[in-house]
Amino acid sequence: MNAKQIESYVEKGYWLKKSYGDLVGEWAAQYGDKTAIRDGDDSMTYRQLAVYADRLAAAFLKKGIRRGDRVILQMCNTQMIAPAYFGLFRIGAVVIPVYPALRETEISALAKEAEAVAYICTEEYLDFSYAELVEMQRLEDERKERE
Repeated sequence: MNAKQIESYVEKGYWLKKSYGDLVGEWAAQYGDKTAIRDGDDSMTYRQLAVYADRLAAAFLKKGIRRGDRVILQMCNTQMIAPAYFGLFRIGAVVIPVYPALRETEISALAKEAEAVAYICTEEYLDFSYAELVEMQRLEDERKERE
């Protein structure tokens, strides 16, 4: 897409000159305590979503994730996935969403191909421990470094 096409999309209102990271703050100011996300009996307001996203953005920065970094996000579809996405969008990271069903072989290959700097996952879902998967990969990486 060239610059003229992009400007046309912006003029027509198809595209905004804002990121999702910017929008979550605007939504919090505009909609405040209205429900943003409902997950069964749980819910999250727009204000809570923005606060959680900001906290996660700060944590991601502290862990060394920066603007433009590719990050694999493997979480189940619950309300807590939204703050993770928006936290990454806030810092300008590139999110690589991954289905919860993928396992070590696929995740490792994707991480290598995408040159991902981080992997964020649900700790456990449907009796599968993603934390154990992460630990196994860490140990494998350490073994390879020693060789």
